[in-house]
Amino acid sequence: MLYIPVDVRPWVISEIMIDKDEMAQYVFQYTVSNMNWIPNAWKMPICRKILAPLSIWAMDRLEAIPVYRNKPAQLTKTFRQSVDALQSGDNLLIFPENPNAKGKNSGYIQGGLGELYSGFTLLAQLYWKKAGKQCRFIHYIF
Repeated sequence: MLYIPVDVRPWVISEIMIDKDEMAQYVFQYTVSNMNWIPNAWKMPICRKILAPLSIWAMDRLEAIPVYRNKPAQLTKTFRQSVDALQSGDNLLIFPENPNAKGKNSGYIQGGLGELYSGFTLLAQLYWKKAGKQCRFIHYIF
């Protein structure tokens, strides 16, 4: 975010920004469990005692908007908060890549743009409906 020329509010998966236990489990599963240089007995305590509180604090300071990807009933909160943020003049930072994409659709493995979740484009329709303004999506490459 240091290299983005404007202030942004990121969309962040809800698992790493609200509940300490859920965050610890998520970061353990997708990151820390693969770190062979950390003794196994220390991995979950590091996630619970250090990484979870730090992540929740950082996401709060960034005014991140939680994305309830695996919780469809709560996903409307993401869009409501996003439209409100846009109406306030905030810019949103959205990473729509599917990290679980396999094979040729996996951009993370190949180092390029992979399969995208397309649901984020609903934001444009909702913003138009509420504010009567167009939503611009800018593809930004670092």
